[in-house]
Amino acid sequence: RDTVHEFDRESGEEVARLGPFGEILAMSRDGGWIVARQQGNDVEVLDPRNGSGRVRLSGHAERPKSAAFTADGTRVATAAPDGEIRIWERATGRLLRAIAGPKVQMEDGYLTVNGALAVSPDAGRVVFVLGNEAILWDARTGTRLATISHPAALISAVVFSEDGKLVYTSCDSVRAWDAETGKQVREYAVPGSYFLRVGIPSPDN
Repeated sequence: RDTVHEFDRESGEEVARLGPFGEILAMSRDGGWIVARQQGNDVEVLDPRNGSGRVRLSGHAERPKSAAFTADGTRVATAAPDGEIRIWERATGRLLRAIAGPKVQMEDGYLTVNGALAVSPDAGRVVFVLGNEAILWDARTGTRLATISHPAALISAVVFSEDGKLVYTSCDSVRAWDAETGKQVREYAVPGSYFLRVGIPSPDN
């Protein structure tokens, strides 16, 4: 959770181990940046290879549990259990937008799911999982766009397609949703599975 492991894609052998850092919440697509939790409610963005480019992100009222980079790595979103999403400029730590959303579902004082977060490839939308719902927001204006409802089970992970037109969620199956309307467009069932985590889709989805 606090260490970056680098593997050779062909052989599967570990070639580098970087860290430890604080608990790692997100990594950029190119592996050049991570978001790691620090003391209190702060997180830090840094290059895991040499520790350079450190920028501290401060301002959350509760401790962030989730983070996500834009596809180009120039912006980062963070989210906390109180539902607040913050979008930052990675290089400077400048706050670009704060969105006050509904709280993440709690049960007996604990998170029912470690709220998943994703940013669209064009950085125009952000989606945050609250439990069995995920809310789509306009990242530039903070406007609520749509709600993805998955009443049968808690959503474990969420990602955008490469073209930004679909949102994929996972729980007992993988489902694809229209990123504009929040309507389900397809489902991929995995027999015998009850808890899945979706990864980054291939370029052709």
